[in-house]
Amino acid sequence: MHKSRIFLAITVLSVATSKTTMAAAHNAFKWDEVKHLCSFAVFLTKVPAAVRHKAAEAKRAMEAADEAKTQATMAAYKAASRDQAIVYAAAAAAAGNCLETARNRMAELYTTGLSATAKAAQTAGHIEEFINLLKVASAGGSSTGYCLQTDSTNAPTTDTRLGSAECTALDFDADTDALAFDGEQLTATGFKKLTAKSMLGSQAAKCALLAKAADDTAAATDLFQKKAQQTLIQGMLKVSAKHDGSSTAMLEELTTPATDWTIKQPKTALHKLYSALAETKTAIERQNYCGSDAKSVILHVIDSGKAAEEIEKYLKAIYPTDNKNAAKPDAEAMITKVAGTADNKKTKIQEQIVNTGARKIQGPTAENKQLKDISGNEQLQAAFIAQTAELFDISASAAKACQSQKTQSTKITETDTTCETKGTGDKCTSPCKEVEENGTKKCKLDKEEAKKLEEKTEQKGSKTVTSNTTGSNSFVIKASPFWLAVLFF
Repeated sequence: MHKSRIFLAITVLSVATSKTTMAAAHNAFKWDEVKHLCSFAVFLTKVPAAVRHKAAEAKRAMEAADEAKTQATMAAYKAASRDQAIVYAAAAAAAGNCLETARNRMAELYTTGLSATAKAAQTAGHIEEFINLLKVASAGGSSTGYCLQTDSTNAPTTDTRLGSAECTALDFDADTDALAFDGEQLTATGFKKLTAKSMLGSQAAKCALLAKAADDTAAATDLFQKKAQQTLIQGMLKVSAKHDGSSTAMLEELTTPATDWTIKQPKTALHKLYSALAETKTAIERQNYCGSDAKSVILHVIDSGKAAEEIEKYLKAIYPTDNKNAAKPDAEAMITKVAGTADNKKTKIQEQIVNTGARKIQGPTAENKQLKDISGNEQLQAAFIAQTAELFDISASAAKACQSQKTQSTKITETDTTCETKGTGDKCTSPCKEVEENGTKKCKLDKEEAKKLEEKTEQKGSKTVTSNTTGSNSFVIKASPFWLAVLFF
Protein backbone atom coordinates (compact mmCIF):
# COMPACT_ATOMS: atom_id res chain seq x y z
CA MET A 1 0.00 0.00 0.00
CA HIS A 2 2.76 2.33 1.08
CA LYS A 3 4.73 1.34 -1.98
CA SER A 4 1.66 1.94 -4.14
CA ARG A 5 1.23 5.44 -2.76
CA ILE A 6 4.85 6.24 -3.41
CA PHE A 7 4.50 4.98 -7.01
CA LEU A 8 1.34 7.04 -7.57
CA ALA A 9 2.95 10.15 -6.16
CA ILE A 10 5.92 9.76 -8.45
CA THR A 11 3.61 9.29 -11.45
CA VAL A 12 1.51 12.42 -10.71
CA LEU A 13 4.63 14.49 -10.14
CA SER A 14 6.09 13.37 -13.41
CA VAL A 15 2.91 14.30 -15.33
CA ALA A 16 2.69 17.65 -13.62
CA THR A 17 6.29 18.37 -14.40
CA SER A 18 5.83 17.48 -18.04
CA LYS A 19 2.74 19.69 -18.24
CA THR A 20 4.59 22.72 -16.94
CA THR A 21 7.49 22.30 -19.33
CA MET A 22 5.45 21.53 -22.46
CA ALA A 23 4.77 24.50 -24.78
CA ALA A 24 1.07 25.08 -25.27
CA ALA A 25 -0.18 25.70 -28.83
CA HIS A 26 -2.02 28.95 -29.61
CA ASN A 27 -4.49 30.42 -32.06
CA ALA A 28 -3.78 30.11 -35.77
CA PHE A 29 -3.41 33.15 -38.01
CA LYS A 30 -6.61 34.21 -39.74
CA TRP A 31 -6.44 34.25 -43.57
CA ASP A 32 -9.10 36.95 -43.82
CA GLU A 33 -6.62 39.29 -42.09
CA VAL A 34 -3.41 37.93 -43.60
CA LYS A 35 -4.76 38.40 -47.13
CA HIS A 36 -4.73 42.18 -46.59
CA LEU A 37 -0.96 41.91 -46.30
CA CYS A 38 -0.96 40.03 -49.59
CA SER A 39 -3.11 42.75 -51.17
CA PHE A 40 -0.54 45.32 -50.08
CA ALA A 41 2.28 43.20 -51.50
CA VAL A 42 0.46 42.85 -54.83
CA PHE A 43 0.18 46.64 -54.97
CA LEU A 44 3.92 46.93 -54.37
CA THR A 45 4.70 44.55 -57.24
CA LYS A 46 3.05 47.02 -59.63
CA VAL A 47 5.33 49.93 -58.77
CA PRO A 48 8.18 49.10 -61.24
CA ALA A 49 5.84 48.75 -64.22
CA ALA A 50 4.07 52.00 -63.33
CA VAL A 51 7.43 53.78 -63.31
CA ARG A 52 8.48 52.16 -66.60
CA HIS A 53 5.17 53.13 -68.21
CA LYS A 54 5.59 56.76 -67.21
CA ALA A 55 9.24 56.72 -68.26
CA ALA A 56 8.17 55.46 -71.70
CA GLU A 57 5.78 58.43 -71.94
CA ALA A 58 8.61 60.78 -71.01
CA LYS A 59 10.84 59.23 -73.67
CA ARG A 60 8.16 59.76 -76.34
CA ALA A 61 7.72 63.36 -75.18
CA MET A 62 11.46 63.98 -75.44
CA GLU A 63 11.59 62.53 -78.95
CA ALA A 64 8.55 64.62 -79.97
CA ALA A 65 10.07 67.84 -78.62
CA ASP A 66 13.37 67.08 -80.35
CA GLU A 67 11.62 66.49 -83.69
CA ALA A 68 9.57 69.67 -83.32
CA LYS A 69 12.72 71.65 -82.54
CA THR A 70 14.47 70.35 -85.66
CA GLN A 71 11.43 70.97 -87.88
CA ALA A 72 11.02 74.55 -86.68
CA THR A 73 14.75 75.24 -87.00
CA MET A 74 14.83 73.99 -90.59
CA ALA A 75 11.75 76.05 -91.41
CA ALA A 76 13.43 79.15 -89.95
CA TYR A 77 16.49 78.65 -92.17
CA LYS A 78 14.32 78.55 -95.30
CA ALA A 79 11.74 81.16 -94.30
CA ALA A 80 10.60 83.56 -97.00
CA SER A 81 10.50 86.57 -94.68
CA ARG A 82 12.31 87.87 -91.64
CA ASP A 83 9.20 87.66 -89.43
CA GLN A 84 8.62 84.06 -90.45
CA ALA A 85 12.22 83.20 -89.63
CA ILE A 86 11.91 84.74 -86.16
CA VAL A 87 8.58 83.03 -85.38
CA TYR A 88 9.81 79.61 -86.50
CA ALA A 89 13.08 80.08 -84.60
CA ALA A 90 11.08 81.02 -81.50
CA ALA A 91 8.98 77.86 -81.89
CA ALA A 92 12.23 75.88 -82.09
CA ALA A 93 13.54 77.53 -78.92
CA ALA A 94 10.29 76.80 -77.08
CA ALA A 95 10.37 73.18 -78.25
CA GLY A 96 13.93 72.99 -76.94
CA ASN A 97 12.66 74.10 -73.54
CA CYS A 98 10.01 71.36 -73.73
CA LEU A 99 12.79 68.85 -74.40
CA GLU A 100 14.82 70.06 -71.43
CA THR A 101 11.81 69.95 -69.10
CA ALA A 102 10.92 66.41 -70.19
CA ARG A 103 14.54 65.33 -69.69
CA ASN A 104 14.62 66.75 -66.15
CA ARG A 105 11.27 65.17 -65.27
CA MET A 106 12.47 61.81 -66.55
CA ALA A 107 15.62 62.02 -64.43
CA GLU A 108 13.51 62.82 -61.38
CA LEU A 109 11.21 59.90 -62.14
CA TYR A 110 14.09 57.45 -62.43
CA THR A 111 15.71 58.67 -59.21
CA THR A 112 12.57 58.31 -57.11
CA GLY A 113 11.24 55.31 -59.02
CA LEU A 114 14.37 53.22 -58.53
CA SER A 115 14.29 53.84 -54.78
CA ALA A 116 10.59 53.01 -54.54
CA THR A 117 11.04 49.88 -56.66
CA ALA A 118 13.86 48.56 -54.47
CA LYS A 119 12.03 49.22 -51.22
CA ALA A 120 8.75 47.81 -52.59
CA ALA A 121 10.55 44.61 -53.59
CA GLN A 122 12.00 44.24 -50.09
CA THR A 123 8.66 44.62 -48.35
CA ALA A 124 6.75 42.45 -50.83
CA GLY A 125 9.39 39.74 -50.33
CA HIS A 126 8.97 39.86 -46.54
CA ILE A 127 5.19 39.47 -46.85
CA GLU A 128 5.46 36.68 -49.39
CA GLU A 129 7.88 34.68 -47.22
CA PHE A 130 5.78 35.15 -44.08
CA ILE A 131 2.63 33.85 -45.77
CA ASN A 132 4.59 30.98 -47.28
CA LEU A 133 5.95 30.07 -43.83
CA LEU A 134 2.45 29.85 -42.38
CA LYS A 135 1.24 27.82 -45.35
CA VAL A 136 4.04 25.23 -45.50
CA ALA A 137 4.12 24.89 -41.71
CA SER A 138 0.42 24.00 -41.79
CA ALA A 139 0.63 21.51 -44.64
CA GLY A 140 -0.65 18.07 -43.61
CA GLY A 141 -1.86 19.26 -40.21
CA SER A 142 -5.48 18.38 -40.91
CA SER A 143 -7.57 19.55 -37.95
CA THR A 144 -4.83 18.79 -35.45
CA GLY A 145 -2.24 21.51 -36.01
CA TYR A 146 -1.91 24.46 -38.36
CA CYS A 147 -0.99 28.16 -38.35
CA LEU A 148 -3.18 29.52 -41.17
CA GLN A 149 -6.95 29.12 -41.21
CA THR A 150 -10.22 30.51 -42.39
CA ASP A 151 -12.36 31.70 -39.52
CA SER A 152 -15.04 29.06 -39.92
CA THR A 153 -12.97 25.99 -40.75
CA ASN A 154 -11.09 23.77 -38.32
CA ALA A 155 -8.45 22.91 -40.91
CA PRO A 156 -5.44 24.59 -42.48
CA THR A 157 -6.01 27.02 -45.35
CA THR A 158 -4.43 25.73 -48.55
CA ASP A 159 -5.68 28.40 -50.95
CA THR A 160 -3.51 31.50 -50.59
CA ARG A 161 -4.50 33.13 -53.85
CA LEU A 162 -5.81 36.66 -54.10
CA GLY A 163 -7.48 37.07 -57.43
CA SER A 164 -4.95 35.93 -60.01
CA ALA A 165 -2.00 36.40 -57.66
CA GLU A 166 -0.53 33.55 -55.62
CA CYS A 167 0.55 35.22 -52.38
CA THR A 168 3.39 32.75 -51.80
CA ALA A 169 4.91 33.27 -55.26
CA LEU A 170 4.58 36.94 -56.13
CA ASP A 171 6.31 38.48 -59.13
CA PHE A 172 6.52 41.96 -60.59
CA ASP A 173 3.52 42.93 -62.70
CA ALA A 174 4.95 43.82 -66.11
CA ASP A 175 1.62 44.90 -67.63
CA THR A 176 0.68 47.75 -65.30
CA ASP A 177 0.09 51.06 -67.08
CA ALA A 178 -0.98 53.52 -64.42
CA LEU A 179 -1.07 52.96 -60.67
CA ALA A 180 -3.45 54.68 -58.26
CA PHE A 181 -1.08 55.70 -55.49
CA ASP A 182 -3.85 57.64 -53.80
CA GLY A 183 -6.39 54.83 -53.57
CA GLU A 184 -6.95 51.53 -51.80
CA GLN A 185 -3.44 51.22 -50.35
CA LEU A 186 -2.02 54.73 -49.87
CA THR A 187 -3.44 57.99 -48.57
CA ALA A 188 -1.94 61.38 -47.77
CA THR A 189 -1.46 60.22 -44.17
CA GLY A 190 -0.14 56.66 -44.52
CA PHE A 191 -0.93 53.08 -45.51
CA LYS A 192 -4.69 52.85 -45.71
CA LYS A 193 -5.19 49.20 -44.67
CA LEU A 194 -2.35 48.78 -42.20
CA THR A 195 -4.41 49.55 -39.12
CA ALA A 196 -3.86 48.08 -35.66
CA LYS A 197 -5.74 44.77 -35.27
CA SER A 198 -5.21 41.16 -34.23
CA MET A 199 -4.12 38.75 -36.94
CA LEU A 200 -5.14 35.63 -34.99
CA GLY A 201 -8.26 33.57 -35.69
CA SER A 202 -10.70 31.72 -33.46
CA GLN A 203 -9.18 28.24 -33.73
CA ALA A 204 -7.29 27.88 -30.43
CA ALA A 205 -4.45 25.51 -29.55
CA LYS A 206 -3.56 24.87 -33.19
CA CYS A 207 -0.34 26.80 -33.93
CA ALA A 208 2.95 26.28 -32.12
CA LEU A 209 4.60 29.30 -33.75
CA LEU A 210 4.00 31.52 -30.72
CA ALA A 211 4.09 28.71 -28.15
CA LYS A 212 6.25 29.12 -25.03
CA ALA A 213 7.06 26.38 -22.50
CA ALA A 214 7.66 28.89 -19.75
CA ASP A 215 7.62 32.67 -19.91
CA ASP A 216 11.10 34.18 -20.11
CA THR A 217 12.71 30.77 -19.73
CA ALA A 218 14.98 29.64 -22.52
CA ALA A 219 14.07 26.32 -24.10
CA ALA A 220 15.40 24.58 -27.18
CA THR A 221 11.85 23.59 -28.10
CA ASP A 222 10.66 27.21 -28.22
CA LEU A 223 10.93 29.38 -31.32
CA PHE A 224 10.88 32.57 -29.24
CA GLN A 225 13.02 32.60 -26.09
CA LYS A 226 11.42 35.69 -24.54
CA LYS A 227 7.78 36.64 -24.08
CA ALA A 228 8.60 40.26 -24.97
CA GLN A 229 7.00 41.68 -28.10
CA GLN A 230 8.97 41.06 -31.31
CA THR A 231 8.59 42.63 -34.76
CA LEU A 232 8.25 40.80 -38.06
CA ILE A 233 7.84 41.91 -41.70
CA GLN A 234 9.93 45.09 -41.26
CA GLY A 235 7.92 46.05 -38.18
CA MET A 236 4.55 45.58 -39.86
CA LEU A 237 3.62 42.74 -37.49
CA LYS A 238 4.24 42.62 -33.72
CA VAL A 239 4.05 39.23 -31.97
CA SER A 240 4.55 37.97 -28.43
CA ALA A 241 4.98 34.31 -27.38
CA LYS A 242 3.49 33.42 -24.01
CA HIS A 243 3.00 30.23 -22.04
CA ASP A 244 -0.50 30.90 -20.75
CA GLY A 245 -2.17 30.96 -24.15
CA SER A 246 -2.38 34.74 -24.40
CA SER A 247 0.12 35.11 -27.23
CA THR A 248 -0.57 38.02 -29.56
CA ALA A 249 -0.02 38.95 -33.20
CA MET A 250 -0.96 42.57 -33.87
CA LEU A 251 -0.71 44.52 -37.10
CA GLU A 252 1.14 47.80 -36.58
CA GLU A 253 -0.85 51.04 -36.87
CA LEU A 254 0.51 52.74 -40.01
CA THR A 255 -2.46 54.73 -41.28
CA THR A 256 -1.32 58.11 -39.93
CA PRO A 257 2.47 58.58 -39.86
CA ALA A 258 2.40 61.21 -42.62
CA THR A 259 0.97 64.65 -43.24
CA ASP A 260 0.16 65.63 -46.81
CA TRP A 261 2.24 62.76 -48.23
CA THR A 262 5.28 63.62 -46.11
CA ILE A 263 6.95 61.93 -43.15
CA LYS A 264 9.37 64.54 -41.82
CA GLN A 265 11.95 62.13 -40.45
CA PRO A 266 11.40 58.62 -41.81
CA LYS A 267 13.43 56.20 -39.70
CA THR A 268 11.76 52.79 -39.97
CA ALA A 269 11.82 50.65 -43.10
CA LEU A 270 8.08 51.11 -43.62
CA HIS A 271 8.28 54.88 -43.16
CA LYS A 272 11.07 54.99 -45.74
CA LEU A 273 8.96 52.84 -48.05
CA TYR A 274 6.04 55.25 -47.70
CA SER A 275 8.30 58.26 -48.40
CA ALA A 276 9.74 56.59 -51.51
CA LEU A 277 6.26 55.76 -52.81
CA ALA A 278 5.01 59.29 -52.08
CA GLU A 279 7.99 60.84 -53.90
CA THR A 280 7.37 58.55 -56.88
CA LYS A 281 3.71 59.55 -56.88
CA THR A 282 4.75 63.22 -57.01
CA ALA A 283 7.30 62.55 -59.76
CA ILE A 284 4.68 60.75 -61.86
CA GLU A 285 2.16 63.56 -61.38
CA ARG A 286 4.78 66.10 -62.48
CA GLN A 287 5.22 64.37 -65.83
CA ASN A 288 3.43 67.06 -67.86
CA TYR A 289 4.63 67.23 -71.46
CA CYS A 290 4.24 69.61 -74.40
CA GLY A 291 3.03 66.78 -76.62
CA SER A 292 3.48 63.18 -77.65
CA ASP A 293 4.44 63.98 -81.27
CA ALA A 294 6.11 66.84 -83.13
CA LYS A 295 2.81 68.28 -84.36
CA SER A 296 1.27 68.51 -80.90
CA VAL A 297 4.45 70.10 -79.53
CA ILE A 298 4.43 72.89 -82.13
CA LEU A 299 0.72 73.46 -81.62
CA HIS A 300 1.36 73.67 -77.88
CA VAL A 301 4.23 76.17 -77.98
CA ILE A 302 2.24 78.50 -80.25
CA ASP A 303 -1.08 78.16 -78.44
CA SER A 304 0.39 78.40 -74.93
CA GLY A 305 2.29 81.58 -75.76
CA LYS A 306 5.70 79.98 -75.18
CA ALA A 307 6.92 80.90 -78.66
CA ALA A 308 5.69 84.47 -78.17
CA GLU A 309 7.65 84.62 -74.91
CA GLU A 310 10.84 83.71 -76.77
CA ILE A 311 10.22 86.48 -79.33
CA GLU A 312 9.45 88.93 -76.52
CA LYS A 313 12.79 88.17 -74.84
CA TYR A 314 14.57 88.80 -78.14
CA LEU A 315 12.78 92.08 -78.84
CA LYS A 316 13.34 93.36 -75.31
CA ALA A 317 17.05 92.83 -75.78
CA ILE A 318 17.22 95.00 -78.91
CA TYR A 319 14.56 97.63 -78.17
CA PRO A 320 15.62 100.96 -76.62
CA THR A 321 15.07 101.34 -72.89
CA ASP A 322 12.06 103.61 -73.24
CA ASN A 323 10.26 101.14 -75.51
CA LYS A 324 10.77 97.76 -73.79
CA ASN A 325 7.04 97.50 -73.01
CA ALA A 326 6.28 97.23 -76.72
CA ALA A 327 8.10 93.89 -76.95
CA LYS A 328 5.17 91.75 -75.80
CA PRO A 329 2.46 93.19 -78.10
CA ASP A 330 4.93 93.28 -80.99
CA ALA A 331 5.77 89.60 -80.44
CA GLU A 332 2.10 88.66 -80.47
CA ALA A 333 1.49 90.82 -83.53
CA MET A 334 4.36 89.13 -85.33
CA ILE A 335 2.86 85.68 -84.72
CA THR A 336 -0.54 86.86 -85.95
CA LYS A 337 1.07 88.37 -89.05
CA VAL A 338 2.95 85.17 -89.87
CA ALA A 339 -0.14 83.04 -89.28
CA GLY A 340 -2.11 85.30 -91.62
CA THR A 341 -5.13 85.20 -89.33
CA ALA A 342 -6.03 85.87 -85.72
CA ASP A 343 -7.98 82.61 -85.60
CA ASN A 344 -6.34 79.22 -85.23
CA LYS A 345 -2.83 80.66 -85.40
CA LYS A 346 -1.25 77.53 -84.00
CA THR A 347 -2.54 75.33 -86.85
CA LYS A 348 -1.54 77.81 -89.56
CA ILE A 349 2.01 78.13 -88.29
CA GLN A 350 2.40 74.39 -87.73
CA GLU A 351 1.28 73.75 -91.32
CA GLN A 352 3.72 76.36 -92.64
CA ILE A 353 6.56 74.69 -90.78
CA VAL A 354 5.88 71.15 -91.98
CA ASN A 355 5.23 72.32 -95.55
CA THR A 356 8.82 73.57 -95.75
CA GLY A 357 10.84 71.88 -98.47
CA ALA A 358 13.55 69.47 -97.38
CA ARG A 359 15.76 66.69 -98.69
CA LYS A 360 14.65 63.26 -97.55
CA ILE A 361 17.72 61.09 -97.14
CA GLN A 362 16.92 57.40 -97.24
CA GLY A 363 19.74 54.96 -97.78
CA PRO A 364 21.70 55.94 -100.88
CA THR A 365 18.92 58.18 -102.23
CA ALA A 366 17.90 61.79 -101.64
CA GLU A 367 14.51 63.19 -102.67
CA ASN A 368 13.03 66.66 -102.59
CA LYS A 369 10.15 66.42 -100.12
CA GLN A 370 8.51 68.44 -97.36
CA LEU A 371 9.16 68.17 -93.64
CA LYS A 372 5.80 66.49 -93.15
CA ASP A 373 7.07 63.63 -95.34
CA ILE A 374 10.07 63.05 -93.08
CA SER A 375 9.46 61.12 -89.87
CA GLY A 376 11.69 60.33 -86.94
CA ASN A 377 14.73 62.10 -85.56
CA GLU A 378 17.18 60.06 -87.61
CA GLN A 379 15.70 61.14 -90.95
CA LEU A 380 15.21 64.71 -89.72
CA GLN A 381 18.84 65.00 -88.68
CA ALA A 382 19.95 63.71 -92.07
CA ALA A 383 17.68 66.27 -93.76
CA PHE A 384 19.08 68.98 -91.50
CA ILE A 385 22.64 68.13 -92.53
CA ALA A 386 21.63 68.30 -96.20
CA GLN A 387 19.93 71.66 -95.66
CA THR A 388 22.93 73.08 -93.79
CA ALA A 389 25.26 72.10 -96.63
CA GLU A 390 22.86 73.58 -99.20
CA LEU A 391 22.54 76.89 -97.33
CA PHE A 392 26.29 77.12 -96.87
CA ASP A 393 26.81 76.65 -100.59
CA ILE A 394 24.23 79.34 -101.34
CA SER A 395 25.86 81.71 -98.87
CA ALA A 396 29.33 81.08 -100.28
CA SER A 397 28.11 81.66 -103.85
CA ALA A 398 26.36 84.87 -102.82
CA ALA A 399 29.49 86.12 -101.08
CA LYS A 400 31.61 85.45 -104.17
CA ALA A 401 29.09 87.18 -106.43
CA CYS A 402 28.98 90.16 -104.10
CA GLN A 403 32.77 90.43 -104.01
CA SER A 404 32.98 90.14 -107.80
CA GLN A 405 30.41 92.87 -108.25
CA LYS A 406 32.19 95.11 -105.76
CA THR A 407 35.53 94.56 -107.49
CA GLN A 408 34.04 95.39 -110.87
CA SER A 409 32.31 98.50 -109.60
CA THR A 410 35.38 99.89 -107.83
CA LYS A 411 38.02 99.05 -110.44
CA ILE A 412 39.31 102.23 -112.19
CA THR A 413 39.33 101.58 -115.93
CA GLU A 414 40.80 104.91 -117.07
CA THR A 415 44.06 104.80 -119.10
CA ASP A 416 46.29 107.44 -120.74
CA THR A 417 44.45 106.85 -123.99
CA THR A 418 40.98 107.36 -122.48
CA CYS A 419 42.18 110.42 -120.64
CA GLU A 420 43.65 111.98 -123.83
CA THR A 421 40.34 111.53 -125.62
CA LYS A 422 38.62 113.64 -122.94
CA GLY A 423 40.55 116.71 -123.87
CA THR A 424 42.00 119.41 -121.66
CA GLY A 425 40.59 121.98 -119.31
CA ASP A 426 37.39 121.14 -117.48
CA LYS A 427 36.99 118.01 -119.56
CA CYS A 428 40.04 116.39 -117.99
CA THR A 429 38.38 114.98 -114.84
CA SER A 430 39.75 112.73 -112.08
CA PRO A 431 41.57 110.42 -112.12
CA CYS A 432 42.89 112.13 -115.25
CA LYS A 433 45.15 115.14 -114.82
CA GLU A 434 46.22 117.91 -117.17
CA VAL A 435 49.97 117.95 -117.78
CA GLU A 436 52.31 119.80 -120.18
CA GLU A 437 54.55 117.89 -122.55
CA ASN A 438 56.91 119.72 -124.94
CA GLY A 439 54.91 122.91 -124.50
CA THR A 440 51.60 121.17 -125.23
CA LYS A 441 48.86 120.55 -122.63
CA LYS A 442 47.60 116.99 -122.49
CA CYS A 443 45.12 115.00 -120.37
CA LYS A 444 46.96 112.03 -118.76
CA LEU A 445 46.08 109.36 -116.18
CA ASP A 446 47.16 110.26 -112.62
CA LYS A 447 48.00 106.80 -111.24
CA GLU A 448 48.21 107.97 -107.61
CA GLU A 449 44.80 109.62 -107.85
CA ALA A 450 43.34 106.51 -109.50
CA LYS A 451 44.59 104.32 -106.62
CA LYS A 452 43.14 106.67 -104.00
CA LEU A 453 39.80 106.72 -105.80
CA GLU A 454 39.63 102.90 -105.87
CA GLU A 455 40.36 102.64 -102.13
CA LYS A 456 37.79 105.31 -101.31
CA THR A 457 35.11 103.53 -103.35
CA GLU A 458 35.83 100.16 -101.67
CA GLN A 459 35.55 101.65 -98.16
CA LYS A 460 32.24 103.22 -99.02
CA GLY A 461 30.87 99.91 -100.33
CA SER A 462 31.88 97.97 -97.20
CA LYS A 463 29.74 100.23 -95.00
CA THR A 464 26.50 99.31 -96.77
CA VAL A 465 23.75 98.33 -94.29
CA THR A 466 20.17 97.11 -94.54
CA SER A 467 17.34 98.45 -92.37
CA ASN A 468 14.58 96.17 -91.03
CA THR A 469 11.47 97.12 -89.14
CA THR A 470 9.59 95.10 -86.50
CA GLY A 471 6.25 96.42 -85.28
CA SER A 472 6.71 99.97 -84.08
CA ASN A 473 10.50 99.76 -83.80
CA SER A 474 13.35 99.56 -86.30
CA PHE A 475 16.92 98.40 -86.04
CA VAL A 476 19.85 97.73 -88.36
CA ILE A 477 21.64 94.48 -89.14
CA LYS A 478 24.66 93.91 -91.36
CA ALA A 479 23.96 92.90 -94.94
CA SER A 480 25.08 89.30 -94.47
CA PRO A 481 23.00 86.20 -95.31
CA PHE A 482 20.12 86.20 -92.85
CA TRP A 483 20.18 82.44 -92.35
CA LEU A 484 23.44 82.92 -90.42
CA ALA A 485 21.70 85.40 -88.16
CA VAL A 486 18.97 82.85 -87.52
CA LEU A 487 21.58 80.20 -86.78
CA PHE A 488 22.91 82.19 -83.85
CA PHE A 489 19.54 83.48 -82.64
